[in-house]
Amino acid sequence: MHEQSSSGLHDWISSLITRVDALRGDQFRSHEGLRARQYLRRFNLDWSQLKGKQILDIGAGQAGFAKRAQQKGISVVSFDKAYGYMGLEDFKPFKGIPYIIGDAQALHTYFYPEQFDLALSKSSLKYMLEFPKDRQPIVVSIEEQFNHIVHEVEQVLKSGGEFRFDGEDWLYNLYALHNSSQAQEVTIQQQATHGLEWAQNINPHITLHWGKGKTETEKKPFFIFSKPIQ
Repeated sequence: MHEQSSSGLHDWISSLITRVDALRGDQFRSHEGLRARQYLRRFNLDWSQLKGKQILDIGAGQAGFAKRAQQKGISVVSFDKAYGYMGLEDFKPFKGIPYIIGDAQALHTYFYPEQFDLALSKSSLKYMLEFPKDRQPIVVSIEEQFNHIVHEVEQVLKSGGEFRFDGEDWLYNLYALHNSSQAQEVTIQQQATHGLEWAQNINPHITLHWGKGKTETEKKPFFIFSKPIQ
């Protein structure tokens, strides 16, 4: 009787674990699908444009975009720094996805020169750029930091390749740095225009674009650095 009770409890626990794993899988698949759609809309892309290209996702997080791209036969290498502090080998969704843990400030040390056709960075530049806090000076200017990041990506891009990156948070911080008295009332269009002028003074091969969205508020600015054809 005791053995039957133990066996039943064991079967119930196994069934529960299976259901929880399935739920986690469903949640991850939902997340990866959402992330992929956000990428495509944010950077004004569609899957057909990515076919046959080697793509680098900088600040990839849980690699949701790469996972969905893989299902469509598109090659994406995920790159992030934060996940170096987590048990990557135990995180099932990463299995089968090329994932590099490293520092984007030294991107060229992780990849071959001219390895990628396209690099994407969604919501990541805000972590790479250090803005002054409480009027304290910074060691390296924002301009030098930005130029360094673009140069690092340029080295791993093929001739004619693109680096597409959004302006989340750092555009506002940049505007506030230069126009502190007007920062509270600034529009996203003003931030984007100011950011473009600033970026082009650093690198003339950067252009401003707007992502797709169902509403005007969903359409957000992004930038494209186009590597000159050599």
